[in-house]
Amino acid sequence: MEIRWNTTYAEIDRGIKLKPAVNYWVDQLDNSLKGKKKAATTHKKKKRHISHSEWELLERLSVVLKDFYDATLDFSVSCVPTITKPLPLYKFLEQRLKKAIGEIAPDDDPHNLKFVLEAGLNKLNFYLKRSFESHFPLLGAVLHPSIRLTYFRDATKWERNVPICAETLLEHLYLEYAEDHADMSESGQSQARATQTKSTPLSIFDQAIAIELSATNNSNSNDTSAVKQSELATYFGGAYPCTDRNDPLGWWKVSIS
Repeated sequence: MEIRWNTTYAEIDRGIKLKPAVNYWVDQLDNSLKGKKKAATTHKKKKRHISHSEWELLERLSVVLKDFYDATLDFSVSCVPTITKPLPLYKFLEQRLKKAIGEIAPDDDPHNLKFVLEAGLNKLNFYLKRSFESHFPLLGAVLHPSIRLTYFRDATKWERNVPICAETLLEHLYLEYAEDHADMSESGQSQARATQTKSTPLSIFDQAIAIELSATNNSNSNDTSAVKQSELATYFGGAYPCTDRNDPLGWWKVSIS
């Protein structure tokens, strides 16, 4: 049976919460026993004892696996397009793993956790690179009105060619769509309005695109010059911010109405 990280996280998280009870149960295993029974139970007690460094290892692993657990749940939400999420979440998990690796001191790693996290980071980067083999993850992300291009222009996260590629792909898609719908008026976008903000806790996806959200929400949706630009330039400019990150399709329905 293959063990997934969600199962491992659930076991570790529950174990940490029950740490006092677990330690007490192990400590009293051989109480009131004598002779051979005590010797046999004492042997079992030594095998089941969790040392202080092992508890610290579990706590560190719990922090790392919590991000993967949250990402899995975010991908599992119903009635929400997930094609927008792979690249931001991959990058967020990559940064979190790098942070966890950097926090491990060379003289404080008795269980070689750094090696394990580096192996996980290499595997994550493998799938991140594979995501760019198709245009859909990048297009899906840039078409999310809470992401657009600003998020990918963050040089601390992405290489310079990524936002250029995203812009080129969307321009090509836009031109194809415009040719097929030449009778649509550009004035339709001026009727767009920002979706209503919902007071909900920040998800891991919200955290992943937090920088872009700040930049987008500071844009002026009433800029009259934006209406004079093309629809694509207006979109790239951050007009009509989307404040409900879980409903990008709702934003697009309003924006094209």
